[in-house]
Amino acid sequence: MSSQKETKPKKRKNLLWIFFILIIAVSLAVFLIWAGPKPKRETVQNLPPLVEVIEAQQTSEHMTIHTYGTVRSGETLSITAEVRGKIVEMAPNFEDGGYFSKGAFLMRIDPRSYRNTSSSR
Repeated sequence: MSSQKETKPKKRKNLLWIFFILIIAVSLAVFLIWAGPKPKRETVQNLPPLVEVIEAQQTSEHMTIHTYGTVRSGETLSITAEVRGKIVEMAPNFEDGGYFSKGAFLMRIDPRSYRNTSSSR
């Protein structure tokens, strides 16, 4: 029983110390803010920008890039014949990535295969 009586005054004493320390800390903070140096007001100077500005001019230049790799077309085309048959003739410039105009000759299929297929229909 006597130990419980002793702890109550100790708790009260500890709480008073905590309260006292908090009062001192808050008072010190208020004093430091009040007594601290006041900032000086200065006018802002409009300084010129730290960049160089030039007027853009349109030019026509070719850029050359030297590199290694494989170039692939953005578009691909699959060519299929309407009839089966052996290819007997091809355009001399027929190759991957080649250019052809509309209606240009690409290849010729054996005419006998075409005649056999069209006669059986």
